[in-house]
Amino acid sequence: MDAHLVGGSINVFWDTMLYFVYMKKTLLIVVSVCLLGVGLYLAFGKDDTAADQSSNKQPKATTQSNHTSSSAAPTELFIGNANAPIMIIEYGDYKCPKCNDFHQKAGKDIRREWVDSGKAKIIYRPYPLFGEDSGLALYASFCAAEQGKFTAYHDTMFSFMWDNYFSKSNFDATTQKLFSPERLGELAGEAGLDAAAFTTCAGGRTHATAYNLTVDKAASDSVQGTPTLIIGGQKIVGPQPYSVYKALLEIESAK
Repeated sequence: MDAHLVGGSINVFWDTMLYFVYMKKTLLIVVSVCLLGVGLYLAFGKDDTAADQSSNKQPKATTQSNHTSSSAAPTELFIGNANAPIMIIEYGDYKCPKCNDFHQKAGKDIRREWVDSGKAKIIYRPYPLFGEDSGLALYASFCAAEQGKFTAYHDTMFSFMWDNYFSKSNFDATTQKLFSPERLGELAGEAGLDAAAFTTCAGGRTHATAYNLTVDKAASDSVQGTPTLIIGGQKIVGPQPYSVYKALLEIESAK
């Protein structure tokens, strides 16, 4: 047999073998990439679902089908000047012991140094965790805002829980039904609100849409507990020393 033909056949054989090796490596790379994509979906996709399910468990007010929202009805709960440049988002519950701890300590420093000075505002968002009456008390925040006195109501509610329960280490109160429209009306009256109008509002569903929409925002912010504060996109969970919040607020102030 001609040597050139033999050499050519050998070359064709090795070229074919190299081609199959190359295709095998390419197939392995494609499979690895696909498996990596599936792994990333399983690792991170489930977290988003869990956050949504957690939000769906929050108590919600029933919206009356014949209710027509007023353009003057509050849609957010503000503490401070609504036009303040720095925004602090706070998710809380009036019956939450750790929320009260924050309110009694770092919360007061934030109010004094940043909110009262007009440098920052707090957007308070209900996140009811401690029973149906907890949701009722938070819902009634919109009734207080309707009278332009949400801050007074907010502070009165935290003071009530502190003075009567948490300062005495009575944390069983979180499982007790403490609030009804009438009891909330009494507390609102102590805060300087029109108690009768407030009681009627708390027992109704005028602000159900605004309340439910606010509660639902916890899912997009991946909130899983209270208190949770968000400053400049940074989330702080649980009551922390004032220095933690101050550092973030100073960063926002310097922008």
